[in-house]
Amino acid sequence: MRDVQVIIDENYLNYHFFTMFYDEKAFSMTEQLLKFIPDSFLGAGAAIKILMNTNVWGLFLPEL
Repeated sequence: MRDVQVIIDENYLNYHFFTMFYDEKAFSMTEQLLKFIPDSFLGAGAAIKILMNTNVWGLFLPEL
């Protein structure tokens, strides 16, 4: 008997997950957060836009 070895590449799985959930619309975490904040919270939108920045997150995640 011969042994059969199956190698599943990480890119293969990523491709299938991507095609399952991709709906041709980019997802923006900033936009989603801004939808939940009422207009009565003055300055909250500007604060979220400042915090959701790669320069800010780059301090905590240097690989970003």
